[in-house]
Amino acid sequence: SIVGSVRQARRLAKLGVDAVIAQGSEAGGHVGTITTMVLVPGVVDVVNVPVLAAGGIVDGRGIAAAFMLGAQGAWIGTRFIATVEATAHSNHKQRIVDADEDGTVVSRSYTGKPSRVLRNTYTDRWKGHEQEIMPMPWQRIWVEELVAPAKAAGRVDIANFPTGQGIGAIRDIPPAAALFARLLEETPAALRR
Repeated sequence: SIVGSVRQARRLAKLGVDAVIAQGSEAGGHVGTITTMVLVPGVVDVVNVPVLAAGGIVDGRGIAAAFMLGAQGAWIGTRFIATVEATAHSNHKQRIVDADEDGTVVSRSYTGKPSRVLRNTYTDRWKGHEQEIMPMPWQRIWVEELVAPAKAAGRVDIANFPTGQGIGAIRDIPPAAALFARLLEETPAALRR
């Protein structure tokens, strides 16, 4: 189960989940307000099940940091979107590679809930108009006619492309196996430093 707060983790642990993914606000998609660095140790301290760290982890240094925070592993999303095999639109993959650490924004403009997405013309136009955004699911229903075809066409300037804040450190689109091998090399090297 994915959680964005210690309170949620505690509640889910009492319900008997097998593992908890502590997802910080750096992650792509729907997010809370607590960062990975703060959230992970807080969750580790209150549950007796394995914890995976998520949010902003794109290389072996991030995985090593997850271990140092007490997690048993890492849940990596955006880094694997920018791989050859990922089914994401090629424009999304290229935008990940081209963007810097300021290339994402948390916006309610697509779904009505806070979601980290690629910063684009659409999200910029909602600045100053947040009071007009409807709650979920009404906002999504209202904008779906525009967003769905734009997403299918790879319109990164309009469509909702959930993407994590770690994109500033992603500079290539390798095969997933090569990326995995790189992560396996980088993690122990980072832990030794």
